[in-house]
Amino acid sequence: MAKTKTGNKKGIEAFNVLMQWRSEDVPELVTSYEAWNLTGGIVGKQNDSSALRLIVVAVEYTKKNGSLRDYLATKK
Repeated sequence: MAKTKTGNKKGIEAFNVLMQWRSEDVPELVTSYEAWNLTGGIVGKQNDSSALRLIVVAVEYTKKNGSLRDYLATKK
């Protein structure tokens, strides 16, 4: 994993994804199903209503090689 002076690039990418979702007014708590839809099936479960914090979803998404670029590409 690549490092920067202040941390790793995955952390920066997770922050960028989180900021994008916040700019789209995604709530801080989402269901697992909403996370599944938001990440294209990478994080969460299709038929689950348990609550997840948005920051946790962003971190898990980038851990599984998701990126802001990938997310924006799915919106086109």
